[in-house]
Amino acid sequence: MDYKKSYYLLNTGGFFSIILLLIATHQSSPLKGILAAIGFITILLNIAQSLVFCHCPICGQHISTREKLPQYCPECGNKLEP
Repeated sequence: MDYKKSYYLLNTGGFFSIILLLIATHQSSPLKGILAAIGFITILLNIAQSLVFCHCPICGQHISTREKLPQYCPECGNKLEP
């Protein structure tokens, strides 16, 4: 997986995880615990895949996912693929 797919998967997965957690807060049945657990697990999986796959294809430096993806690697300065 390349860094772009990883970045978009992190954002999309994070959005759905938060929606799942919000739905879990409005439940009063045993389903609440299950939905909350699934939400937390998916957040952790999204973070883990980002740490593994979101890096510069040239130098291997981790690319921050807190902001928009840069056009140039912050470490080596090479242009990242369009």
